[in-house]
Amino acid sequence: MTEHKIPVSAIARATPVDLDALARDRGTHSSFGPSSSHMWAYCPGSLIPNLAAEDNAGYDAAYGTVAHDVTDQWRKTGVKPRHLIGTTVFIERANDWWGFFVDIDVDMLDHCQTCVDSVSLLPGMHFYERRVYFSDVTPIPHQGGTADCMILQPGEIVWDLGNGLQRIGARLIVVDWKFGTGYQVFAEGNTQGLMYALGAFYEFDIDYDVLEIEIRIEQPRLDHSDSWTITRDQLMEFRAWIKERAYAAWDLNAPRVAGPKQCRFCKVKDDCAANAKFQIDLTAAAFENLDAPASPADMDDFRLGLEIGLITPAADVHRLTLEQMATLYQYRAVVDNWWKSLEERIKALADKGETIPGMKLVHGRSNRSFKSEAKAIELLVAKGVPRDKVVKRVVCSPAQAEDLLVEAGIRRKNIPELLEGLVKRSPGKPSLVPLSDKREALVDITDGVFGSIT
Repeated sequence: MTEHKIPVSAIARATPVDLDALARDRGTHSSFGPSSSHMWAYCPGSLIPNLAAEDNAGYDAAYGTVAHDVTDQWRKTGVKPRHLIGTTVFIERANDWWGFFVDIDVDMLDHCQTCVDSVSLLPGMHFYERRVYFSDVTPIPHQGGTADCMILQPGEIVWDLGNGLQRIGARLIVVDWKFGTGYQVFAEGNTQGLMYALGAFYEFDIDYDVLEIEIRIEQPRLDHSDSWTITRDQLMEFRAWIKERAYAAWDLNAPRVAGPKQCRFCKVKDDCAANAKFQIDLTAAAFENLDAPASPADMDDFRLGLEIGLITPAADVHRLTLEQMATLYQYRAVVDNWWKSLEERIKALADKGETIPGMKLVHGRSNRSFKSEAKAIELLVAKGVPRDKVVKRVVCSPAQAEDLLVEAGIRRKNIPELLEGLVKRSPGKPSLVPLSDKREALVDITDGVFGSIT
């Protein structure tokens, strides 16, 4: 795992914080939560202000909460909770007076079924919504997280002349269910999955000798599934890495290090001078030290550059004033347009067979349509779907047809065979994704054949 040494004293915070009181106020909630580990592991200075910030979670988070509850209910009872279809759940935001209404519909149950089916047939001992702990890598006690699913596959029992019967070579699977649609989550290097795996390792290794760990991501709303397998030694390397990060983060002088991983869900990124400087450095092509901590001098120089004339900066170099944010916002259109043009340029070069460092060109998600709308109408009506639901101004899509067939009493697992020959799938729009994406690249640069693409 790539790392750089962090000078813990790089940035001094202006507002004093009692860390012991902050930890106590969290109660049973871990300060070093696995779900936010991608943030504080790469930007130590983000942890403490995010713990103090108000909740800003959006609809996807609320949807995920409901979907996780539905999946857990399904898993506990073994029965598909059809009775929940048509109900609505209100999810409040922490420390806030408002929240989100989330509808439980056929689509949500389909997504939940994807998660249930992904693990139901895997051999081994299954543990769901299991609390695991990893306080040995954090500067404060009682730190842990709740894993969606863990599966322990014990190894073979062998006879050891010195110790009698021994069970060796266990395998651990950690599954994280993601219901968001904002971006794809990949298993490789996933700090959240690795922290769950570390906690599970502490619990099971003493009895089962865990030698291999698999991290799995199921993201059904994006039709995305991913996995990554590591060894025991690799997990111990991560343990040492994350411990250094955790101790660096629990410090009032922790530095801020802006970047795509850590800033994505940071609650204080909008007025963070380090992040703003990072964005401007990008547009200025100042790429040499983008992953370096931002020093007070760097932030002061940046803030002064946004002012008209030389004005003494405020004491708290972490934050931008409203006037400074308004000045910076003027650059948004320029930056957005530049990123869009850059993306199209890279795609064009990849389409011509150029090697893009760390990326590849793949087919995006494709859309389905009926080959013959008349035949589709005939079949759906014959199977009990009301004609007025099938034929509107346009014929329902294959995905909508599947939902209607389910409502008509047809089991979903039988639908693909039922619709076979009626549905066509066109290639999706090319998308740039990390090399860890499981889809095959559109252009195989090793064979030198690009005629069919260009």
